[in-house]
Amino acid sequence: EDEAITAITQLADLIFQIQPFTPTTFPENWKDILDLWLRGEPIVNIDVGDIGDVLQFVEDGLVYRLPWGIEAVRVRAEANRDDIFEGMTIDDFETGLVVPAVENGSLNRSAAMLMQAGFNSRQAAIKAVNDCAATFTTSHALNIWLSSEIVLQNTLSGVWPTPQTASMWKAFIEEYRPSGSTIWSQESTTLPVVWKLPKAAPPPSTTLRLVNSNDDQTNIVAANGDIVGQSEVCLNLLKRGIYYANVNANGQNIDVTYIGPGENPFLL
Repeated sequence: EDEAITAITQLADLIFQIQPFTPTTFPENWKDILDLWLRGEPIVNIDVGDIGDVLQFVEDGLVYRLPWGIEAVRVRAEANRDDIFEGMTIDDFETGLVVPAVENGSLNRSAAMLMQAGFNSRQAAIKAVNDCAATFTTSHALNIWLSSEIVLQNTLSGVWPTPQTASMWKAFIEEYRPSGSTIWSQESTTLPVVWKLPKAAPPPSTTLRLVNSNDDQTNIVAANGDIVGQSEVCLNLLKRGIYYANVNANGQNIDVTYIGPGENPFLL
């Protein structure tokens, strides 16, 4: 942790000298502020003359300009294949941890990810992952952790991660977990069709589209946009998913597959 803070501080010392990455407010003890910020400590613990200047430096300099400058360095190094160290390029180094640490004020990767996911209390996020010894580093692992027994029990206490942030935590949990209607699934069915020109009906396996008209009809549409038939029933087509339709082997029906969220995708 000490080595990481030293490296980030040295990098910040260089980046802050370059416009447009220079903070609009630049306290003399900015290195002490950065040290506390990266350690996850409350900024109010620092001895300062004007806390307003400190907070503005954190918001403008640490959350905004320093990550911007770090990303500019990384992108330039990637684009120019810069020689970083003894024939090694930027791709040979782990560069994905610095920006989240600086943006969120914690070197704890799990806490930074929790804040990136939308939980807006820095101190409570750090406490939550520390209380549960969390080590997740991916969105999938975060989902598993949020559904774990220890997180569930702590949440049910009503005072976790802290009494002041318990309601914020509960709201985050409810918003972050996808509702049933947003979970995608796949369903298939076969529909009878009335072809517009029976003798010139599309051959088996032809891919078609389903489009509802204003007169409560589900039209069968060819790739060129022509209406070639109608379903014998009008479907309530869900707008958030995708319908795949193909003429089946008997030529009188279409096989339809729906992929997307929601229930009853073939509801009449």
